[in-house]
Amino acid sequence: MIIEIVTFETAGDISTETVIACAEESLVFLNTCPGYLGRKLLKGEGAHWIDYVQWATLGKALAAAKEFNFSPHTEKFNQCIKPGTVTMKHLEVALSD
Repeated sequence: MIIEIVTFETAGDISTETVIACAEESLVFLNTCPGYLGRKLLKGEGAHWIDYVQWATLGKALAAAKEFNFSPHTEKFNQCIKPGTVTMKHLEVALSD
């Protein structure tokens, strides 16, 4: 299993409720992606967020990442993100209980 960790900051004065609603809409896209296993959206202090996504394989995660910005279901979520603040890492699960 692969864990995708995306960190970002929200743009402007976007509310927590708006980010969550837009993230929920982006699930329409994610649920169509082969290998998608689940997601947790984590709120930090201020405008800081972490998107924690589980994938079956690295290949599936990378394929979905290439398409994420082009889906109409992810457009509003992407608009919530402050440009230049996104980092993305993919890590293989070594131990899980």
